[in-house]
Amino acid sequence: MAVLWSPAGVLDDVASAQLIERLDKGIAAPRQLIGTHAWQEVRDEKLLFYVSDDQFVSHATSRGVVLIQLPRLREWARTFSA
Repeated sequence: MAVLWSPAGVLDDVASAQLIERLDKGIAAPRQLIGTHAWQEVRDEKLLFYVSDDQFVSHATSRGVVLIQLPRLREWARTFSA
């Protein structure tokens, strides 16, 4: 349910696989609990998680895109692998 794009060399293959697995579970569980509704713009399609080194506030759009600052991802990777 998740597609991950990150700059080359930010995550190794193991960390990328772990993150995608967690994102998939994090998407599937609420969707199963809540379901989908006619008013939702994002329904059952995959969500795109886009990681960038640009300066912005991490956020989600109404079109199924989640933008994550690279420092946030590095923080996650550091705590997850510890």
